[in-house]
Amino acid sequence: SNGEVEEKTVNLELALMLKDKLEEQGFEVLLTRIEDVEMSLVERVQFATEVNADMLISIHQNASEYPSAEGIETWYYEGGNGENKRLASLVQNYIIHNTDTKSRGIQLTEDLYIIRECGIPACLVETGFLSNENDMEKLMSEEYRDKIVKGLADAVWYYYNPKKMYLTFDDGPSKENTARIL
Repeated sequence: SNGEVEEKTVNLELALMLKDKLEEQGFEVLLTRIEDVEMSLVERVQFATEVNADMLISIHQNASEYPSAEGIETWYYEGGNGENKRLASLVQNYIIHNTDTKSRGIQLTEDLYIIRECGIPACLVETGFLSNENDMEKLMSEEYRDKIVKGLADAVWYYYNPKKMYLTFDDGPSKENTARIL
């Protein structure tokens, strides 16, 4: 909380908006909370396990003692055969693409219990700094929150429906083989 805005309120609003958008696309979405209730990190991980979730995205806002700190960053844990990093990259890239906000990139951590312990593809996204006047003002805008949610929904969609394939090969190189393979 920064005195005016409580993080948990913005988190819940973004989560409810994302749930609606993803359900429109045919996804089943289960939230760890739908109202202002306390829920421990252990309980959140247990919930994801009990409902047999395929993915977990934890939505947050950042804060810093430095008022100039700004932007969006997405955290991931190195486990998960690279899927955590892939999910974090998609989340970060699509939110930045939709909001045109400063990117703080994807960040590797072992310290965030919920993404470390859940055992499924997971990331934690910091959608802006409540300690930064500009970020906070943007987060108060419904239009901006819509852009964040669109980015999150696009990331989930492309996680399950990738549109790019990268093909690499080693041909020598040679004039005949390279031309023939291409």
